[in-house]
Amino acid sequence: MRKSLLILGAATALTCFLTLHTDGAAVSQDRLSGGVFAQGIRQEPVLNFDVSGSTLSGPFHSRLTVYNNGLITASQCSGFTGANSAGTGFATPAQVEKLRKELIDAGGLLLPDQNLSVADIPLTTVTVFKGNTNAKAHTFSYWVGIKGYGQISQIISDFSLAHTTSCQGIFSE
Repeated sequence: MRKSLLILGAATALTCFLTLHTDGAAVSQDRLSGGVFAQGIRQEPVLNFDVSGSTLSGPFHSRLTVYNNGLITASQCSGFTGANSAGTGFATPAQVEKLRKELIDAGGLLLPDQNLSVADIPLTTVTVFKGNTNAKAHTFSYWVGIKGYGQISQIISDFSLAHTTSCQGIFSE
């Protein structure tokens, strides 16, 4: 009984502390200090780039994810050939920020889904994130890299080739 009261008292004290220090708002890592919670992981996505679908040579899926701290992950799966690969790469946070700005300047936060009928071409889906916690993002998909979509593809391909040596060329078109 005494142990239960002690645990209940500690939980009540923590609740009061959090309520007083957050003005009743949701707990935020930015607003708490003193080591009550961990600072959080400083790794937020900036870009998800997926290419997926089927072609005459079979099913295909590839993904590139770029994080604001410079970590890059890449993977590719091909159904019929079994040519599967995955790897990581690294860039500086400044290079990632440059990528994010180039994508935004090329329309990465504005492009709509491409309205085009095609066959035997995988669908490319791009999500551009703001690059921090609770970031806004924009996702769009396209079949053929023409006009603004081609510019986005080229920016991503150039970045991938420069920074993912373990998966060289997965994302070049």
